Amino acid sequence: MNICLVIISDGWGGAETVVYELAKNLLNKGVNVSIILNQEIKKYYDSLDGIDIFNIGHVYNLMLMTRSIFSSKIRIKKKDMSLTFLYYLMESLRPLYFKRISKAVMLFLTDRKIDLINTHLIKADMLVSNLNNLRIPWIGTIHGAYNPPWFHLYYKKLELERFNFMDKIIFMSKWTSRNFNDRISIKEKSIVIHCGIDISNFHKNSINKLELKGNFNILFPGGSKSMKGGGVVVQALKQVRQSVQDIHLYIALNVSKKSIIRKMVKDFHLEEHVSFLGFVQKKRYFEYLRAMDVLVLPSKDEAFGIVNIEAMALGKPIIASNQGGIPEAVINGRNGVLIEPNAEDVAEAILYLYRNEDVRRHMGENNLQDSKKFAWDRIIDKYVDLFKETINNAG
Repeated sequence: MNICLVIISDGWGGAETVVYELAKNLLNKGVNVSIILNQEIKKYYDSLDGIDIFNIGHVYNLMLMTRSIFSSKIRIKKKDMSLTFLYYLMESLRPLYFKRISKAVMLFLTDRKIDLINTHLIKADMLVSNLNNLRIPWIGTIHGAYNPPWFHLYYKKLELERFNFMDKIIFMSKWTSRNFNDRISIKEKSIVIHCGIDISNFHKNSINKLELKGNFNILFPGGSKSMKGGGVVVQALKQVRQSVQDIHLYIALNVSKKSIIRKMVKDFHLEEHVSFLGFVQKKRYFEYLRAMDVLVLPSKDEAFGIVNIEAMALGKPIIASNQGGIPEAVINGRNGVLIEPNAEDVAEAILYLYRNEDVRRHMGENNLQDSKKFAWDRIIDKYVDLFKETINNAG
């Protein structure tokens, strides 16, 4: 069975993690795997051995993408354009770029005798939608809520039509499936497969435990992504420090120097109590996670949250918002505390877990048990069965 995964993205996150682990586990099952991706994320997949990768180039660099479409001589002076205009321009030009490279993509698929395409994220859907006379079964994977950018007609059309071309649609959570089906009736194509984790990555003996700065340490893994709630966590930390001094917050993923989160840390005089880790490789991230007391993720919108089940696998209590698909993994009072994504609720949950070590230990034990439900050893069979069934039905 020859499977091609397609993902187009501008950085690392849950969807990118799913594709990486899915490719690795399909390969372990004896499946031939190819990946179509863009230059901006290629570095994250370079460590995958035995997998053909087709790099379609830069799709988030306006100058390079424009020159590829029109002429090698064209020049874009970004300083003369507003950020809003640049955004609209890039979103408008990207479909033209996908059209331009469509023949090369089809040649890649044909040469490797691909039996099935599995796309991840909307721009991957856009790319595959531009392939003329595609006769390869196509399964799309939805990683987020139904929230099409209303201002872009191409996106609106794609959101409504792309599902017609797909044979099946995978959703990361039951909530995501309901969210889409309430607006677009695609139940006959829908299937839910939760994110998976490689349990072998979480054996504590194989993960170094770091010495951290606080007596009570909290990890927020959302960087500067506003929907993840970093600003809420910083506000909560300010409130918590009125009662507790020996607490330290670690923020993973990139946070720019001009980010509002860094400004809040400075304005609240929290510089000695917050560490910005930036992007860290998985092995190092797990070392930090193992050393933490609590993981906090007060997302305003979350399809599922793979970082939560990673914390579960290391027995860490979780403070997470009662939003989206999060409650399908984090059960209030059993393995974490579910809150509304505001500073007051987050601060109250942090203080509750800080003051109740027995509760933290009990939640951690439950998490070690509950995380086994999401092991890739179980999840991968669902993908393989679905891929085989879809290929067979296509004739």
